[in-house]
Amino acid sequence: MNFAVVSLCLLACGVTAVPTPHQHLVVTVETNTDAQVDILRAAADTDHELDFWTHPRMGLTDVMVPWRRFNQLKDAWTAAGMKVKVMQEDVEAMIRNVDAQNLLYKQRRTARAGTTLDHDFYRSYAQYIDGLRSLRSQYSNLMRFDESGNSVPRNKTIEGRIIHFVELGANLDSRPVIMLEVNIHAREWVTSASDFYMIDSLVSNYGSDADATFLLDNFHLVIIPVANPDGYEFSRTSSNTRLWRKNRRYVGGIFSCYGVDLNRNFNAFWQGSGYCTSDSYPGTSYNSEPETNAVESIFRRFQNNMVIYLPVHCYSQVLLLPWSYQSTNSIVNARHRDYGNAMGAAMKASSGRNYGVGTAYATIGYAAAGTSGDWALVEKQGSNSNFISIAYELRPAPGAGTGGFILPASDIVPTGRELLASVLAVAKRNFNES
Repeated sequence: MNFAVVSLCLLACGVTAVPTPHQHLVVTVETNTDAQVDILRAAADTDHELDFWTHPRMGLTDVMVPWRRFNQLKDAWTAAGMKVKVMQEDVEAMIRNVDAQNLLYKQRRTARAGTTLDHDFYRSYAQYIDGLRSLRSQYSNLMRFDESGNSVPRNKTIEGRIIHFVELGANLDSRPVIMLEVNIHAREWVTSASDFYMIDSLVSNYGSDADATFLLDNFHLVIIPVANPDGYEFSRTSSNTRLWRKNRRYVGGIFSCYGVDLNRNFNAFWQGSGYCTSDSYPGTSYNSEPETNAVESIFRRFQNNMVIYLPVHCYSQVLLLPWSYQSTNSIVNARHRDYGNAMGAAMKASSGRNYGVGTAYATIGYAAAGTSGDWALVEKQGSNSNFISIAYELRPAPGAGTGGFILPASDIVPTGRELLASVLAVAKRNFNES
């Protein structure tokens, strides 16, 4: 069956814009001039057979390409002065290998020292919710879990799921709020898995570990563990859908499009443009999606006491400072720079990995309108506020050749430790300022 027939089958099944991993590879393209970056950006905007895992930028860019077009693309990019290196020869095999590892660890189900549950496999959304119930039952003095979805009135997803959130703290409602919004892009599995490890580690070690005790004694954490459950579950359906990014809105059009990029749908400098087949399609209007509205409703419930907002994404190993919508290297204020540097230093101390710090344009080469991080800062009076809004792009780094979005389950705990270290860093900095 040729690629055109496969594409038509996917369109008929409502799987538009999902790059089919079969017979695909991942290459890293190295650019050194603005003209070279512009060539890749043009390809990202117009060539829908290519899936840019990291956005075109100066330096290293990861892109998934069909094997049948590899020589053509390599010749064209090399002729333009770019270097092209194969990082993964078979994306479908990589997905199978991670799935097999995930199944093995899931059957083992052995908790690590320092946690109550096991964290060596990628859970379904239902399994995350079951895990939160289990932790809540054991640590009710430290956790509130909005299981019914009624404590904060909010929309359900397109497919009728509740977007759950959990609260952590020994003194809930009387401490400054740090909010994490996680896994709003479906294919970024390691975000929710590492966040779940962090939740478990904090409540399991309260009273015995100084850092966990400090954080839960002095702060009120509000965490949305999976902000896009429909998209996340769709990405778990098969290897053909593993790289799905958006929600499951039926958009229609001549391509029978599905999906809105929820992190382009917030009412902050929203830009209504782009093809509905694009992974970054922002929707027909800002706040058009129930998931976006649900995140905003949860945010507003805790807004008055909130001091820090942390959207968690992957991958690139960078910490993104406002504003994301601007094509500029200028950070919104020095306070954000200092917080970002503290987070990056803590993550390096945890694992030895370097995390870049800067605006989206400075670190990953593009501006993004309608993001949750920009929206949160606007809601808290923008650049004149002491409020902190910093977005993660967790491991791996571009060009690392370690899986991109398809990280092995063995990366969950190390990534979770990095995440926890950075949250502790911003909490301690905020505490020392108060």
